[in-house]
Amino acid sequence: MSAKKKKIIVAVIILLVAPCLFFLVQNKRHMKRVRDYAKEEKFALAKHELEKVVCLSPKSLDDCKLMMDVYLKNYDLGNVDYIAELCLHKGFKDKTVVFHRTKTRELRGDFNGALGILGAEISSGSGSGSAASDPDYFLTAAQLLTRMNNTQGAAAAYLNVYKLAGDSLEIKFKAVGALVELKAHEQASLLAKNLAGQSFTQPVPYLLLARIFMQLNDTANAKIAYEKGHPLLSSVEEKVRDQIMQNFQDVLKAFIGKKEVSPKK
Repeated sequence: MSAKKKKIIVAVIILLVAPCLFFLVQNKRHMKRVRDYAKEEKFALAKHELEKVVCLSPKSLDDCKLMMDVYLKNYDLGNVDYIAELCLHKGFKDKTVVFHRTKTRELRGDFNGALGILGAEISSGSGSGSAASDPDYFLTAAQLLTRMNNTQGAAAAYLNVYKLAGDSLEIKFKAVGALVELKAHEQASLLAKNLAGQSFTQPVPYLLLARIFMQLNDTANAKIAYEKGHPLLSSVEEKVRDQIMQNFQDVLKAFIGKKEVSPKK
């Protein structure tokens, strides 16, 4: 092969490769700006940069979450669906992707469609690590059912949330609190009594239980929970203690009057 032909081949390769390299560099630059804007919660600017990316395609699960979040914050539901399906097609499956697909249907008013997505995930398997053992799926379903005014279905979902919560007191209290709001008092009382049978080293769980029992008009159990929690306030750092007392003024006033005195150490 002559030197002239080699030069021509090299020139052609450069002409073919150069645009690809250019767009690759540009895409990285745009994606960096998308991440920066998203961190600053400037989602309109983030979407503007995202739309400059050539051949938009997530390279990782983090890319999926970022792109879906940016489009969702801009209420661009079509692109949320597109990215979610693209991520699933590429094998980037995560509950965040599922929940974004669910959210798009909820925002469109298609509650049955949203529940259908969750139901398909829950029924697709069992055991540790599956949707069937993850309280977040049932929590999302419960919130949808509440919006649909399906109180009975929502209450059943919250019971599953509690059962699957494991050691997470935050999730358990969220489930009990939601049952109280739904006026599912029988179920709420059952779960609250279950929690009350546990021992806690911090005052907040006891004070939360006292509040829940007050809402359920169960004064006796409210008083028991309060009497267990109030002495523990003295072992909490002063700044934190003051905040707790402020947050639970309703409980404190119910048992010791309107003027609450900070417990002495």
